Amino acid sequence: MTLDQGRIEAQELIKNAQTWVYDVNGQSSTLCAVTRTTHNVSCITKVYTTPMFRRIGYAETLVRHVTRGYAAIYLASGIKWLTAV
Repeated sequence: MTLDQGRIEAQELIKNAQTWVYDVNGQSSTLCAVTRTTHNVSCITKVYTTPMFRRIGYAETLVRHVTRGYAAIYLASGIKWLTAV
């Protein structure tokens, strides 16, 4: 995938409310996308954690949150934010 194709894909994921971001003290630490959704399955992809936030468990926390959320809610518009406390 080229950089331009990646930007287009990212814009589509955001526009379609398929992107989740984990915020730590005002900084985006981790993100993931939910793609290939059917009636029975959704695929969590593109999980990325900024290097300074790695090995702390933020990716696992975000993926667990998104997984639980998908069992209970349907996507609304916009980016979903999860803030660390």
